[in-house]
Amino acid sequence: MLALVATCLLAALPAAQEPANAGPVTRELRLYPLSQAPLSQAVSEDFRVRNRWFENAPGPAQDAVTTEGRDTDTRVRLNFTFEGGSAPNPAPELADLATLYCEPPIDPARERIQVAEDRPGVLLAYLQPAQHAWLTQFLALQAAGQRQWAGGLHGEVIALPRGAYHKLGLPAAGQVLEDEDSIRRMREALMAAGGVVQAAPRMKTRPRQIGELSLVTPVYYVSGYEVRVVEPGAVEVVDPVIDFVPEGYVLKARVLQVSETRYGVTIDAHSTRVIRPIPVQRVPVATAVPTQREIARPARRHSYHSMTARLADGGGVLIAASGTDLEEDLVLLLTLRRELPPASSSQEEGNF
Repeated sequence: MLALVATCLLAALPAAQEPANAGPVTRELRLYPLSQAPLSQAVSEDFRVRNRWFENAPGPAQDAVTTEGRDTDTRVRLNFTFEGGSAPNPAPELADLATLYCEPPIDPARERIQVAEDRPGVLLAYLQPAQHAWLTQFLALQAAGQRQWAGGLHGEVIALPRGAYHKLGLPAAGQVLEDEDSIRRMREALMAAGGVVQAAPRMKTRPRQIGELSLVTPVYYVSGYEVRVVEPGAVEVVDPVIDFVPEGYVLKARVLQVSETRYGVTIDAHSTRVIRPIPVQRVPVATAVPTQREIARPARRHSYHSMTARLADGGGVLIAASGTDLEEDLVLLLTLRRELPPASSSQEEGNF
């Protein structure tokens, strides 16, 4: 369906490059024009592609080139130049997302999806046929129906006694939960292990947009003192300087449809906790009569949660904290639901 103006077929490489137990692998180079027009729109005839790696191939240049038996140290360098033609609209975001969620997964040493050099409205994909089929569907899903749904994320931040998470035998980075029953059973197991819900973030975001939610409370403290001389009587007044540090959770998420039944979800969560009791320190205050006052020196502990997953509508993820120095185990339990977007934020269909 998509216009194909240049195709390069690459037969199976030597065993040093392809897995030894793999059969012959065919990869094709295809161009995908991105615009508000249907994806089947033809590219102008003078749009040409040249793959620098194939320039050294024997024989005259052809629209289709097959190479076999290359040196075992050879790797396909997907570095393209273009001549003539035009294509609107930059598409680096779509190239990055397609690379992240492609099925079957992309081997970066042999396959690539990228924006065409000097032609930012065209994606250039060097993939296996099954990957091309996925990419065709993926781009159609992005171009159609963007105003028909929004991603609703409903979560809970659960604190467990330190070490309790691993005693449950759960994966270190977390796991995908296929349906609401799996999410319910996971929550019951966490609560039975001593879990305490510390926050319940909820977020709704449009496809491919990055949503951010902050559940932060300021913790105020005395960071210093100011000495003022006031009238009448030239009296010295010592005023405390009030500062604050944020404590709580910041959640960033992006949701997009990657197939007919799956949604790609990227989650980044940051937790900050102020260590209590807050340490204090006595410092001198420059008054006529030397004195000392107490100030606070708050310290914070941080943990980070991050995961990229493909979820069904109603599925969820369990994300475990990484890089944490908290005195407890923190997990983020999230559920994804496809929801109708706010009427005021609807967009025209067909837009990338």
